[in-house]
Amino acid sequence: MTTWTTAGLLLATATVVSSFAIGIGPGIGPGFGPGIGPGIGPIGPGLVHHLGHGFPGIIPGPHGIHPLPLPHGLPKHVPHGLPLPLPHGFPFPVPHGFPVPVLHEVHVPVPVPIPVQQEVPVPMPFPHHVPSEPLLHPGNKFVPAGDYHAVSPYLGVLLPHLWRGPVQEACGQSTINTFPPMLATTISEEKKESCEDLEGSGEPLEKKRKVLGSEESQRTETRETDRQAENKRTENVICVEDQPGSAYHEEKEEESIDNNNCNHPGYVITGDGKIVYEHGSLEESFDHVDDPMFWGPYLSERQWGTVREDYSDDHNCWEHITYEDATSHAYVSGEDGLLGVSDRFQLLCASLALWNGKDTILKERLFGLTSVEGNHGEDLKELYYYLDNIPDHSYMRALYKYPQVAFPYHQLRDENKARSFADPEFEIIDTGVFENGYWDISVEYAKTDKLGLVCRIIAVNCGQDAETLHILPQFYFRNTGRVKEPLPNVPRNQQMLMSKADNESINISYHLGHWRLQFLSPDYTKSPTLLFTNNITRPSRDDYSDGVRLFTKDAFHRFIVDDVKEAVNPAQNGTKCGALYVVTVPPGGHACVYWKIESNFASTKINIDHLRKLFIDRKAEADAFYQTVTTGKWSADEANIARQALAGLLWSKQYYCFDVKSWMQDYMKCSQNKGKKIRNSGWHHLNNHDILLMPDKWEFPWYAGWDLAIQAVLYSRFDINFAKQQLLVFLSDRYMHPRGQIPGCEFDLGEANPPLQAWACLQIYQRDGKSDTDFLKRCFNRLLLNYGWWCSLEYEDSRIYGRGFLGMDNISVVNRSGSLPPGWSLVQADCTGWVACLCLWLLKMTVELGRKDSTYFDLMSKFLTHFVDIAVAINKHIDNGGLWHEGDQFLYDVFYTPSGHKPIHLRSIAGLVPLLACTIISLRALPVASAAFSHHIDQHPQHVTRLNDDEVFLSLLPWERVRALLEHVFSEEEFLSPYGIRSLSKVHAAHPLDMEVGNEKFSVKYAPGESDSAAFGGNSNWRGPVWLCMNYLLLGSLDTYHLKGLRTSHPILIHHPSLSPSHPVTLSAAIRDLERRLLAIFLRDAQGSRPLHGSDDRYSKDPKWRHLILFYEYFHAETGRGCGASHQTGWTGLVLELLFRFHRSRPKSVSKHTPPLRDMGGKLSSAS
Repeated sequence: MTTWTTAGLLLATATVVSSFAIGIGPGIGPGFGPGIGPGIGPIGPGLVHHLGHGFPGIIPGPHGIHPLPLPHGLPKHVPHGLPLPLPHGFPFPVPHGFPVPVLHEVHVPVPVPIPVQQEVPVPMPFPHHVPSEPLLHPGNKFVPAGDYHAVSPYLGVLLPHLWRGPVQEACGQSTINTFPPMLATTISEEKKESCEDLEGSGEPLEKKRKVLGSEESQRTETRETDRQAENKRTENVICVEDQPGSAYHEEKEEESIDNNNCNHPGYVITGDGKIVYEHGSLEESFDHVDDPMFWGPYLSERQWGTVREDYSDDHNCWEHITYEDATSHAYVSGEDGLLGVSDRFQLLCASLALWNGKDTILKERLFGLTSVEGNHGEDLKELYYYLDNIPDHSYMRALYKYPQVAFPYHQLRDENKARSFADPEFEIIDTGVFENGYWDISVEYAKTDKLGLVCRIIAVNCGQDAETLHILPQFYFRNTGRVKEPLPNVPRNQQMLMSKADNESINISYHLGHWRLQFLSPDYTKSPTLLFTNNITRPSRDDYSDGVRLFTKDAFHRFIVDDVKEAVNPAQNGTKCGALYVVTVPPGGHACVYWKIESNFASTKINIDHLRKLFIDRKAEADAFYQTVTTGKWSADEANIARQALAGLLWSKQYYCFDVKSWMQDYMKCSQNKGKKIRNSGWHHLNNHDILLMPDKWEFPWYAGWDLAIQAVLYSRFDINFAKQQLLVFLSDRYMHPRGQIPGCEFDLGEANPPLQAWACLQIYQRDGKSDTDFLKRCFNRLLLNYGWWCSLEYEDSRIYGRGFLGMDNISVVNRSGSLPPGWSLVQADCTGWVACLCLWLLKMTVELGRKDSTYFDLMSKFLTHFVDIAVAINKHIDNGGLWHEGDQFLYDVFYTPSGHKPIHLRSIAGLVPLLACTIISLRALPVASAAFSHHIDQHPQHVTRLNDDEVFLSLLPWERVRALLEHVFSEEEFLSPYGIRSLSKVHAAHPLDMEVGNEKFSVKYAPGESDSAAFGGNSNWRGPVWLCMNYLLLGSLDTYHLKGLRTSHPILIHHPSLSPSHPVTLSAAIRDLERRLLAIFLRDAQGSRPLHGSDDRYSKDPKWRHLILFYEYFHAETGRGCGASHQTGWTGLVLELLFRFHRSRPKSVSKHTPPLRDMGGKLSSAS
């Protein structure tokens, strides 16, 4: 212990001196100098009390920089040296089971001699990914936690060992695992006073050490007596490890458990499985979870079939864990469930399970086809709808349609597998199961307060006969164990437990508090059947492992469907629980089930009248919120579209957990994988454990770079702080590659997406009234790294660029992400256009930031010059190193081969991306900036044009070429469809492109709906359909060209045959027409049908279906029918932006429901 004390003192002294003297890098000194300096002092030796008041977020004081609230009852000034429980969410990622780093792994500015201690594994009570909270410096500005290189990311593991010392021993503290709330040993008042006396005596450090040393032998004897008394008190208490089939059963060679002294701080588990709480423990342990966003829709709709759960030798994630496997296989990196919720760390999850008495599988999650089962790749085969949600998630509502006959699993698989790419997909609605009656299952959530949540489940019988339904609301802890050979998947968190309280209540205890879960059904005359098991994998058909009975993840399925009553735990405790209601409902009738979860010390008896009023109130608040979104001009149909679009966006939040380094380590532990090439091996730095916006929580339960940027812009209208957080966390070191690349998606993190983060940062900055320059500066500093990476994609100093599919999967004649013949290279019109856009967006940032700091003007000149260089290069003729084809009046990708160049004569939306690279910049009161622009205005007037004394217009393409491209765009024979701009010109329907690449022949033909090839799995198609994301971005650039015409008093006229066959029309008229076409996809036509729903007349005639809307990934260019993912509010939610544009309206100020995010620390701004 003396060794650690000395090391801690040296480390603290060095840190304090250096942090106060020079800080830790620009912009970090002010935050970390006063924070870490005073913080590590008392933590290291436990005695240097005069250095300050605590580590940020742990010991509050004037220098603390992270205002995470501490457990209730903790004194304002804690005696220095006492080990304190870290609030869950301590701002450093801690890999599960990571060995304790030696002290030299903490990077301090001043080198100090630190003795090395042997590394000791730390049994982590937290999940293997502790959520990393952003840090706040004294100016209360948001900084992503991952940005700080000066502090080891494993400091969270190191801290508990730095805290050990004689003071801790004197206070009766254990020398291991002292920091987690659930493991913090209660300190007696007598021992606390002795520590306070020592700390407050002002005696020299060495004298204090002697005092502690002389008293140590006496204290050791006292502690031994205490332990004997404790053993006697708990000799009749059964610990969770001793429960037959416990989820915490460990392999004997790995950990020896003292079964006679297993005391959980604050509570013990009695012989009958109940939790007995000790006096005063509740109030002192769990107030730090006081967070209005604690509960939310953070649970995925699908965890099986993801890369995060894939440990197969062939990287076939779809087959490693199938839909059927998910019933019994515990996940590693997340959870899923039917219309479920979770706490903000996805430790405690809640969802719904159903059984109609005929299915072969308990309906716990949504079903869909894998990439090889569907004729167009993976595809959801269920019907559910997100109907309501508001930004603080105090009211949420969704609807699931559940057949009353056996679910057609085999029919869906067999029929789709038999179909070709040319055939339509066979959907569940085509099977006829809804003709024979079905259940409308409405799931509503309402918050009682910050920590209280109520759920109402209403099952309506939409059949002709009385039917019986099993309703099982269930709760479960995320399994936070790591994969081991041979994959027993046993969680290690001794603190997680659910146990029966009474016939309708369950006690739940885990890291974030003690909770009371209550169930009630006004339609059910008796108490529900409470079921318990553990969220662990069932290893085999045998229910025993080493003679110990196992109660596993599939116990409820076996209990209900297979009628195996012994599958559930008779001791009525575990890590998964549920309340089973079996109801028989007449035709047109309904059954209702409630559950309520509250912090135990705030728990009140469930009351049906109070619950009904709660939902009435929350629904009224949601109505009021949506009235701030729409205006009186909007029709009822438009308001309904907007409401469901926004609800889908809010439901798309998901806790996403992916630590690539840990995943790779686990992958290599599997014997069949040793020596295999590992996916994403160049991204071992990536450590994600955040609530993120997902494109689609079933089809795409993982982020994609440009999807999230678009979602953030859309989200900024209603919760601008959360939108900022999404962008900043994506630009942090935990995501961005050290080379500056922003991750693509988990299937290939190195696959480039368009650089829309810069565009999104600007959009959000502008919506915030251009007031948050700190946010813009922070984004800009990180985007400089990203800019450097994009510059590396240049082809031979040509200012022409090429890099992969760029989010447009099969847009080209070949797989642009695949390998090319030897000696071949590919340069791309879209990649070059995106780099030009990035230069413009960064240029606009430097102008904005330069208004307060003129040093940014140096970078402004660089981006301006780079943009002009790209403009000159791309406009060269295709035979002269450029991408412009004079004969076709279009921009093409080009192959460079050993024998020369080969243009790809494919008129796709990739060739329209350069149109996006245009903007108007105001140089008012910026004479230095104006001078920098003057040179380029003189040299390149076709790309840089002065509009007036204050404004400059920049365009990648000269106006005559813009006009030529717009003729293609607004021609119904090419890009303009009845429902928006096609992704591939219709000219390729009659004239497919045939091309030979190397020794292979390829062909591309216009396909207005689903893909006609297996490229990129076949579930996405950029060879004809309408994509809202690109249409929305194109509308933005058309606005800029139109604004340019207004500034010069010369409205722009273009050829638009569908509006005027013989005369040109104004660009504004063309923009308006495009908006109408896009909105026509969603709005009811004269027959009451929405084109997106295809030919199914239920959505136009049946009152139970008529109001329901799905938000598809893309749309058939000729019919408007939805294709691909059906809940892609990731960017199809842009229909809401289209409605704002069409009505030229802006939403009112941010609703009072919009919570100021704890992470942001800044003001809650109105989104204009």
